[in-house]
Amino acid sequence: MKKNGKSIKMKDIAEALGVSTVTVSKALNDKEGVSEPLRRTIKEKATEMGYVYNPIPRQLLSGKTHNVAILVSKKFLVRGYDVYFQIYETIIERLKDFGYYGILEVLSKQAEFNCEMPRVLEESKVDGLILLGQISKPYLDMISSQSVPFVTLDFYGSYEKMDTVVADNFFGSYMITSYLIENGHREIGFVGNYKATSSITDRYMGYLKGLIEADLEIGRPEWIIMDRDTSGNKIDIVLPDMLPTAFVCNNDEVANALITLLREKGVKVPEDVSVVGFDNFEKIHNLAVGITTVEVDFITMGTVSVDVIIKKIQQPDYNPGRQLIGCRLVLRESVKKRV
Repeated sequence: MKKNGKSIKMKDIAEALGVSTVTVSKALNDKEGVSEPLRRTIKEKATEMGYVYNPIPRQLLSGKTHNVAILVSKKFLVRGYDVYFQIYETIIERLKDFGYYGILEVLSKQAEFNCEMPRVLEESKVDGLILLGQISKPYLDMISSQSVPFVTLDFYGSYEKMDTVVADNFFGSYMITSYLIENGHREIGFVGNYKATSSITDRYMGYLKGLIEADLEIGRPEWIIMDRDTSGNKIDIVLPDMLPTAFVCNNDEVANALITLLREKGVKVPEDVSVVGFDNFEKIHNLAVGITTVEVDFITMGTVSVDVIIKKIQQPDYNPGRQLIGCRLVLRESVKKRV
């Protein structure tokens, strides 16, 4: 049966009963956390509405499809550059080594907000999921309620048994902040919304650690500059009236934009203000100055994520936890030593 010409989805059942999509998912998959009376009510409503339900999701653990889905939020694919395409290509190639195919599904803002089940899961097309980039907690709860193994890549949450692969963002940011301090900088700002993603949060905390260890002033709000809102949408960088001597940026794209803005204001980099980035993404190059940055090994991140999800498919009890991928400093011309 279809609703207004569209197939019935879990969110339609949830809206009809006034419960969450996660609750519907748990009920239909016979997971814990739902009372038996409510479970029966949900299943009856699903039948009544004509929801096509696969009652044997454990088939997904058999390895018969030989497909793995890569689910990425659309908000990460509309930037001027995107490291996720590089990671995606790495994942596809690594999956081939195990005889698996990768299926990309882009998660729209509305689908994420409504906790709509990925089509590849609804149609039982995959044996596992790689969730690439920050996804909201309600959506992650819904994915967790399914009987399909998954691994998160480039973000993590507070779940005790979540398996994830991330760069060592905290230590990388701590290293580059310490490098600025070693070069005589005592007034250092940060550009990035630390509430937007777990990666930016870790990079902000690494920056704070560097300041704390050097006994430098922290907490000056005018030197913490937003580059996006909490949903990840870009916003214009607004410079403070009094500039610090250096900025730590949450990625190279932001560092590039900051350098351009500073130059437009007549501020020279690095003569007046030093700027550092993060990622060392090869497509980001400032024409005026090479950006000192932290290199993230995206190829290793993608490779390890595949190794983890294949092992989870083959061994359902496998739970490696958080895998940290190391970073390294890349020194260029955007930092000047202060005397």
